[in-house]
Amino acid sequence: MGLNSVKAFFANLALDVPILETEANTATVALAAAAHGVEPGRIAKTLAFQLADGRQVLLVARGDARIDNSKFKTALGKGKMLATDVVAEITGHPVGGVCPFGLAHPLPIYLDVSLKAYGEVLPAAGSVNSAVRISVDLLAQVTQGLWVDVCQAASPNPVAPLAQRAAAIEAALQDHGLPASAGIAQGVHNAEAVWLPERGAQVVAKAWTDAAYRARLLANGKAAVAELGIELPAHHRHLVVLENTASLHNVICCTLCSCTAYTVIGLPPDWYKDLAYRARIVRESRTVLREMGLDLPSDMELRVWDTTADTRYMVLPHRPAHTQEWSPAELARIVTKDAMIGVARL
Repeated sequence: MGLNSVKAFFANLALDVPILETEANTATVALAAAAHGVEPGRIAKTLAFQLADGRQVLLVARGDARIDNSKFKTALGKGKMLATDVVAEITGHPVGGVCPFGLAHPLPIYLDVSLKAYGEVLPAAGSVNSAVRISVDLLAQVTQGLWVDVCQAASPNPVAPLAQRAAAIEAALQDHGLPASAGIAQGVHNAEAVWLPERGAQVVAKAWTDAAYRARLLANGKAAVAELGIELPAHHRHLVVLENTASLHNVICCTLCSCTAYTVIGLPPDWYKDLAYRARIVRESRTVLREMGLDLPSDMELRVWDTTADTRYMVLPHRPAHTQEWSPAELARIVTKDAMIGVARL
C-alpha cells in the first residue's frame, strides 16, 4: 500500500494530480509546510477516529485546525482517536503519511469545513515524504467525503507575520528609550554565524578521539565545552551530555517550549518546537522516531530527556565503527544537529 496505492488510486480515476515527493521528512504538519513552502493551514491532515457507534472513520482538516469536542460530538457523536498501529492497519499507510486515498479498507471520510479557506491543499500521499496537491473541490469529489464542522473556529485576529511582530517590538523599545538595533544585530549575527551545530560537532569529535576529554564532558558538560571556547548563557546552569551506545539511545525534547543548548548544538529546528513533537516524543517515542526516519531495534533501550530552564542536554552520538582511523576534522563533518538531539544515529 502506501505511496504506490495512492498513485494507483489517481491513475484508476484517470486524474493527473501532482504527487510531490521530497527528500525531507514531511510526517508532521510543521515539517510538511516547511518542505513544501506553504503555510501550515494548507497542509490537509488526516485523523482517524473510533466512533461510539463502532465505526472507524477518517477526518480531513486544515493543518492548523484543532478539534472542537462539542462540535465533534454534535456532528459525529462521541469518538476517540485510534492508536497508531490501528491507523496503519486500516488505511495501509504509515503514520505520518496517512491520507484518504488508496486505502487498504473502505472507510467513511469526513471533510472539515476549515479546508474551504483554501482553493488548493496538500494532503499526504501514503508515505512520510510525499504529498498530493489537489483542489478542495476535487478532494471532496474523489473521496466522496461528507462535509462537517467539527474544528475550532479560526481566530478573528490572525497573528501578524513574524517580521511585522519583530518590527513592532523594536519600535516599542525605541519609544521607551531602549535602543534595540544593536542587540538585534548581535542576535542575528549569533544565530547566523556563532550558534551553529558545527560547534557541537567539534565537541563530539574531540570526545570520540580523546578519552580524558570524553570523561570530563560526561562529568561536567558545561566546563568541558568551555575548554573549546563555547560558553553557555548564565541561566543554563548545567549541560548534561548523554552518551549513546550500541544498546542505548537517548533523545531530547522540551515539552514546555523549545529549550536547547543552542550555543553548542545550534538553534532548535522548527519541528522541535512543534507541539506534535513535544507531546508525542514522550508518549510515542519509537513511533515518532520511526516517522522521522530512525527505526530503532526493539531490544535497544530508549531514554527521553525533557529540558528544563536551567538544565540543557546534548546527545553524544555513538561513533560509527568505520571511522576509527578518521581525523577529528573528518569526524566533525559527519555529526549533525539531528544526531545531537537524538532523532538520528550516525
